[in-house]
Amino acid sequence: MQNVLIIKTDGTMSIAETDLTDGLEFLQGVVGGWVQVVGLPAESNETESVALWLNEEGKFSGLEYNSLASYLWERSYGMTDVIMGDVVLTGGADEDGESVGLSDAQLSDLTNLLAPVGTLVR
Repeated sequence: MQNVLIIKTDGTMSIAETDLTDGLEFLQGVVGGWVQVVGLPAESNETESVALWLNEEGKFSGLEYNSLASYLWERSYGMTDVIMGDVVLTGGADEDGESVGLSDAQLSDLTNLLAPVGTLVR
């Protein structure tokens, strides 16, 4: 099982354990539809990059604005887009191109970064 971070539009975050080798159904269930993945590059003092999974039609289907996910986007790419709907954060990919879970360091970095504006639900 691998750790992922779910960020909801209401500002809550939760850590979930899932098997990402067959994770498409899980990811689609969380985001509420077809998934799109975007890499968020690591910054100089942080751990390796993470993958942000979102609903690829979130803007067109009327999903709510996700302020925490949009904040992560802006840190990486500037104010070039917004994220709508619930999202899932995973680690990058392994040498076979398969998605991997978040490391303990990545989870810690993300929850510490978002803690001032979000709520971690256990």
